[in-house]
Amino acid sequence: MKDESLSYINNTYSPDFYASAAEQITRKIESVLNSSGIMYRLFKREKSKESVYDKIERKYDYYIKSNKRMQDVIGIRLILYFKDDIAICIRVLNDAFEEDNHEFDSFDEFTFKPLRINYVFRIPEDIVIGLNKDRERWLIDDTFEVQLRTTFTEGWQEVEHDIRYKFKDDWNNALDMSRDLNALSAVLEMCDNNIVGICDNLSYRKYKDRDVESMMRNRFRLRFNSAHINDELNAIILSDYENLGKTIFRFDRMLLIWLLYKSEIEPSYDNVIFIVNHIQMKNEKISKLSVGIDYSCIDKWSNDYITKKNTFYDSIVPMDYT
Repeated sequence: MKDESLSYINNTYSPDFYASAAEQITRKIESVLNSSGIMYRLFKREKSKESVYDKIERKYDYYIKSNKRMQDVIGIRLILYFKDDIAICIRVLNDAFEEDNHEFDSFDEFTFKPLRINYVFRIPEDIVIGLNKDRERWLIDDTFEVQLRTTFTEGWQEVEHDIRYKFKDDWNNALDMSRDLNALSAVLEMCDNNIVGICDNLSYRKYKDRDVESMMRNRFRLRFNSAHINDELNAIILSDYENLGKTIFRFDRMLLIWLLYKSEIEPSYDNVIFIVNHIQMKNEKISKLSVGIDYSCIDKWSNDYITKKNTFYDSIVPMDYT
């Protein structure tokens, strides 16, 4: 049976079947993340015939005994700018796709290494229809894998994979250097933590300076699709800044990202203010400027939303506010 499967892969497998699916999946992921305003970079790949053949050859017995199939023929790598976007990004992806399984490493106070955050989702049915019907004989599942990383850990993992993981024998008698390499990972973890703290501190400073736009840019850290706040809207906020400015500054960032995604309201400065106003500020002058926005989704999803506490340590940078 193994030889038959390998022969079948060698004679019939074509990455073209999966290249099209990967492109469609990529477009959908980009669509949902762009609507949420999350800052990211995305890379995709589909396995070559040689790579599929090699993996089936190595893991054939495991697949047969466990009744499993290869799940990462299509691979998506999401590079997030900020570590605290991981939780909300996972939530968005789980809403957009059906999760099959995931691997999420835990950490302790003694070991430093990048956390493995890999999620496997089912390929949407409308895309599966276009895939080769004989994929079952290849032991390939109707799934794709998403790896989530941050900008800081991505570079380290790429280097580590190519110089140590692929050539483990080179490092057998170099434990001191291997430890130094791991130490670099620890430094980058602190970078991940601190960039968020620095942005939070900057946003607070801009809040105290009554600079609404800069405060929002660093507080929410979104890819806004507008250059500036409407002048009239900015003037209204400044006219009652102790109330309106503070409310915007303290608004739950994860809730905002979730509402932007679910409502498909474009992530502009003005729209963010309109959302915060609708939920909390209730300012009539601002409401008059937001005519035409459908708040039905905002009401539905803000009521259903449950804030998930961030499990990551935010920053060692001392905060200058409470």
